Amino acid sequence: MTLRNYCLLCGAGSIVTILSILYVPGVADAFESILLLFLMTNAN
Repeated sequence: MTLRNYCLLCGAGSIVTILSILYVPGVADAFESILLLFLMTNAN
């Protein structure tokens, strides 16, 4: 995978994630729960 393709893939993934968090309430809640779980398990 070239650097250009990798950057496009990361950018597209970011845009999809941001739009789904903004406009789909269920996805936003699930994403928030996963992030909070991750932070709680990795806190020192």
